[in-house]
Amino acid sequence: MNDAATGKRLAPAGPVWWFALLATLAFGLSVCIDATRVYTPTEVMRALLVQLGLMPASGMDPLDAALLGQWRMARACVAALAGGMLALAGGITQGIFRNPLAAPSVIGVTAGGGLGGAAALALGLPLAGLRLGEHTLLAHFLVVPVFAFAGSCAVAFTVYAIATRRGETHLPTLLLAGIALSAFAAAGASTLLTFALHEDQLFRAIFLWQMGSLQDRVWAHVAMLLPGLILGTVLALAYARELNLLAMGERSATSLGVEVRRMKRNLLLAAALLAGSAVSVIGLVGFIGLVVPHLVRLVVGPDHRVLLPASLFGGAAFLLLMDLVQRVVVVGWLRTPELRIGAIMGLVGGAFFVVLLLRERHRNLMNS
Repeated sequence: MNDAATGKRLAPAGPVWWFALLATLAFGLSVCIDATRVYTPTEVMRALLVQLGLMPASGMDPLDAALLGQWRMARACVAALAGGMLALAGGITQGIFRNPLAAPSVIGVTAGGGLGGAAALALGLPLAGLRLGEHTLLAHFLVVPVFAFAGSCAVAFTVYAIATRRGETHLPTLLLAGIALSAFAAAGASTLLTFALHEDQLFRAIFLWQMGSLQDRVWAHVAMLLPGLILGTVLALAYARELNLLAMGERSATSLGVEVRRMKRNLLLAAALLAGSAVSVIGLVGFIGLVVPHLVRLVVGPDHRVLLPASLFGGAAFLLLMDLVQRVVVVGWLRTPELRIGAIMGLVGGAFFVVLLLRERHRNLMNS
């Protein structure tokens, strides 16, 4: 299909709508299904309207109205937005470095955001004029996302500078630099935890936040994600065509008029903004940016005009379904304490990463 005004070939939108439908279905299941009962879509909508003040609460259990309209709906929105942002950041980094093994968690961007957010908490959020260990809505809005974004940016550009020479990015160096800086960020976060031992509330906040969780997420957390989501998505989609040209090689992209260095810088900013914002709300949840874009690429192909928005919806569906499995299977059926979503994604993503490495090794052996 061609654009009548520009004559440029447009990307097929069909696969994107498939993933959007999948995300919508996952969102509905996440809200409606609980470990003890299943709510109907009508009950969910009524609860939301009651919470918005658009419908009287008569005829509905106030507890159900609060659970569905406030806690469950907000938790599902946070999972959808954060999962989509992490997957989109992964699609961006894989496109920049032209390799499916590149992801925010692998190259240290997620760990950098975690260190930045932990530093904001440990410093007592002085920029918001608050005492050590005190957590308020103002602090989360103004300081934690900024620190997380700064940490993500610092790691992203450091890894890029180490792994890139004369415009070419060396993959083994990229992975080693990402591992090294991730370890550095983890050590920094552990140091902050040590300093926070005398503050029980602060220690618990940093420790649990670093494990990654969707518990107790409210509508304010949804608002925290929206600026990073909008800016990062707009910037990523603006460079989708240039990412396609970059896949042919940096020299070829430059000859076709792409400002490669400027594009990489802006896209790294977008990836850091997306990953840092998500980490500032749900903590360290890794491997979504590795698993989801890779699986989406197998379905929709390498065209970033389709791959990036499809990854956004695919990441939303993936984290929603993982949270549903956690709540219903782990907590409800197995009767175990709620396993942090970061631990679940570590198990799933770690296994997937090993499979990818073995697949790359097999491919290299076949080509040699």
